[in-house]
Amino acid sequence: MIRSIIRLGIFLVLALLGYNYFYGTASEKAQSKEIVHDATQLGKKLFTKVGSLLKSEKAKFDDGKFDEAIGNVRSAIGDLKEKIVNEKPELKDEIKELEKKRKELAKEISEGEKDGFTEENKEKLKRKFKFITDGIKILMDKMDD
Repeated sequence: MIRSIIRLGIFLVLALLGYNYFYGTASEKAQSKEIVHDATQLGKKLFTKVGSLLKSEKAKFDDGKFDEAIGNVRSAIGDLKEKIVNEKPELKDEIKELEKKRKELAKEISEGEKDGFTEENKEKLKRKFKFITDGIKILMDKMDD
């Protein structure tokens, strides 16, 4: 119920913003353009920060700090999933696939921690981790389109 009310409120704000952007007075148009510009800048800043987070997590993963890296990737996927559900539902299947791959990787890491990691296992895990982080970057690019 609350979720529906929030969505309705967001829709109304966006509708008002769109109306003012195209049909408002000169001052309303200027204000709407400023809001759209600020929102665009915020989105770019968010994706830049997520990108740098992924790079730092890849470095941690390369150093063998698997749990922390997987936890941060989990939160990045969660944030992206929420954004996709609200803005680009057509990408839902792709984020679900990334989440599935992340869970598989986490399972392999926990098994490896019990049995010990060989260099071959580490390289395999690094490739899977890179596949997931690349997938996140691709989805972020699709969100910009």
